Amino acid sequence: MDKLEYLQNLETACGKAASYFDEINSKNGPPIGVIGFDDYPAKGQFTYFSYGLHMVRKPEWKFGRPEYFITIDNDNRLFAVFFGYLISAFAWEKVMGWNTLIGVGDNDAVEGYPYRRIALGPPMYLGWESYAIEGDDLPIHLGMAYLISDGDFEEAAETGFGYLAQKSKESQDYWRTIQRR
Repeated sequence: MDKLEYLQNLETACGKAASYFDEINSKNGPPIGVIGFDDYPAKGQFTYFSYGLHMVRKPEWKFGRPEYFITIDNDNRLFAVFFGYLISAFAWEKVMGWNTLIGVGDNDAVEGYPYRRIALGPPMYLGWESYAIEGDDLPIHLGMAYLISDGDFEEAAETGFGYLAQKSKESQDYWRTIQRR
């Protein structure tokens, strides 16, 4: 699916025009576009979608191809760039399916924040009826990339991905609230 068609699908689902575009290309990964919607799904929230991951061909992807999004309460665009960088850097190395943890070293994190990893999992926060977009040969399935702290990473690795659901039960805003160090 080309960028324009993908963008039109996102804008229709979000009910508004995109506010932010960037393309990230890590040294060893494919180019990943990041499409952002300010004040979506609510005022003061920022949602960024990846574009380009679904064009990578992997034999494990038999029923659909993934793209991911983050929803956060912080307008710092470095989080969008960091999200795109992680998707690009690990596109060849990981299956990129739900229940995947991805992370980098301390020097690659957004300065002043405890996040240097993401967990790929089921979508939350947008309230859409469907997170699938019909693609050229397989549908694109949108999942969520949760920005995850070192402590959350260790807990998720030990207890499994039920940890993501448990934290959101404890606080509905846990995964979209950006904490400072």
